[in-house]
Amino acid sequence: MLSMLLRNRVMSAIEAPEAMERFEDRIFDLAAMKRVEMSAEDVAGLEDLAERYIRDTLRLLEACVTAADQARAIGLFTPVVTACEQVFLRHDRRIPDENGVFGMMCDCYVARELIASVSKQTLAIRGFPLLATDPHGEAEIIRRLIGSELGDMLDGMVDDMFSQPAIRFSANGAYGLSGPLRASGRVSDWGASWEEQMADYGGSLGLALTRAA
Repeated sequence: MLSMLLRNRVMSAIEAPEAMERFEDRIFDLAAMKRVEMSAEDVAGLEDLAERYIRDTLRLLEACVTAADQARAIGLFTPVVTACEQVFLRHDRRIPDENGVFGMMCDCYVARELIASVSKQTLAIRGFPLLATDPHGEAEIIRRLIGSELGDMLDGMVDDMFSQPAIRFSANGAYGLSGPLRASGRVSDWGASWEEQMADYGGSLGLALTRAA
């Protein structure tokens, strides 16, 4: 179960009057680089998808806790969830707009990448990943939205967290699992994923949010 402190922190960041300001600035910067004009409706659509990414990250963490509990492996996953919660709750001046949507997206990126790293390590040790689904298929799009320089810094934070003994123990201690945990952060497993929707929407506006094929 996620703490109410975490829930309140995220909801406050999403619902604050100035929550979207830094995110909008980034969108307009991207549009200027691509020489694309953005209407108010265009920006609102991207804002909706950004908010969904944040809310879905909370759902992912909740789903991981539930799945680990059902697999009687909650002790194994607790250090990972605790580390993810600390990402949202601690003060880090390196992350811009800590109290807004842009900052929350950065926090979500770190949390999801940490879970993805643990899942990949479990695959190397056990032959199956910790999670049955990719916890961060959206990573490339988020990097495009926040910028590669900030993305590289966040990747460094993930590497530092993954090197912590408690996290390494979780990643290396999955011998009690008979298979991957079935946890997903998506609102529904039907229809297009967030990644596909954001890529399609960005493409329709002239913003390339994924690598060229």
